Amino acid sequence: MTPQTIDWIEAHKDDDTSALRLKYHGMSEDVSGIDYTYAILQVECRRKAAKKLASTLRCRAFEFPTALSAEQSTSDRLAAFHASMIPQGASVVDLTSGLGIDVFHFAGLASHVTAVEIDPVVAGALINNAAVLGLDNINVVNADCRDFLADLPHYDVAFIDPARRGDGGRRLYALEECRPNIIEMIPSLSRCCGTLVVKMSPMLDVTAVCRQLSPYIVKLIAIGDRHECKELVAVLDFNANMQFEDVSLQAVTLMHDDGLHRLVFTDQERRSAEPDYAEPSIGDMIIEPYPSVMKMAPWNVVCDRYGLSALHPNSHLYIGKDDCSEIGVNYTVKDVIPYSSSEIKRLARRYPRLSVATRNFPLNADALRKKLHVADADAPRLYATTLLDGLKVMIIAS
Repeated sequence: MTPQTIDWIEAHKDDDTSALRLKYHGMSEDVSGIDYTYAILQVECRRKAAKKLASTLRCRAFEFPTALSAEQSTSDRLAAFHASMIPQGASVVDLTSGLGIDVFHFAGLASHVTAVEIDPVVAGALINNAAVLGLDNINVVNADCRDFLADLPHYDVAFIDPARRGDGGRRLYALEECRPNIIEMIPSLSRCCGTLVVKMSPMLDVTAVCRQLSPYIVKLIAIGDRHECKELVAVLDFNANMQFEDVSLQAVTLMHDDGLHRLVFTDQERRSAEPDYAEPSIGDMIIEPYPSVMKMAPWNVVCDRYGLSALHPNSHLYIGKDDCSEIGVNYTVKDVIPYSSSEIKRLARRYPRLSVATRNFPLNADALRKKLHVADADAPRLYATTLLDGLKVMIIAS
């Protein structure tokens, strides 16, 4: 990352990288010392990661060792949340560092961070990037973390993000299938750290994860935004002896304004909470839970804690009188229309453009949109769902 290379990357940041590769094919570098293969890779990676690494990429000298490292890196926003779980001044080891975005965020809080990375090329980029970011409390180790554990000193916190891709890019969902296998490593990890933070696929089953990581797991957190659940994160305390019903289950939703919403409950609370059901009326608020809330399934807790009523046990849509943006997107009910052939024929004239969603309904959103002959739009919102008495309705909300 010479000054000349940095300037070239900046000058070509909006260019077509395929055209650049064709233009500079066979030119390994010129008299200015620019390695064009490397420089074009940087343009490509910066473009792909521009949104998720907006903060990190303010550093013009930051480099990507491979295209895969840009694709698989965590975002600045998620890394900042991971870092919020690290006590100020703690000693930290990241056992699967990758591009190092988590490492760089940890370094702002920790006394020192050890970054373990198995790929020598990626490890080299980690060293360079720590230097250009001005982070002098990071030590990079090029090793397989399973081998490194044998001589690992004691750390306050260990962080690990097992690879969730198998041979041929196949997605892996079971915790024991990921590499490295966390379940096998727990005895070794318990000797080298007090707290272990494990990043996992959002597809994993919440109950199964808690059972597998018992009795050390003290928190299981689903983290997402308004559109999707991004990951599950487990926090293990090797001094704990926790029963599953007492584990802190958390749904965290990261908002666009850098704020977040957090719902915290336990399985014991979930099982003891009483549900409430009601039918929607014009003027009610209808709440569609955020994806992270959906993942943690606190259905009766939501009714109990926020004074909401469910439409049906399987719809996961709630109504209330007040705004409830802590747990989901809120809309105001404008119309409640029976799902009948006569109403279907009239609906397109009244609402020619709709954002269609279905919950606990025989048709999916695309099929229903075609049947209604309405165009797709951001608003108003139509929820097609089934009420507690079995009546199918279409709720128009804004």
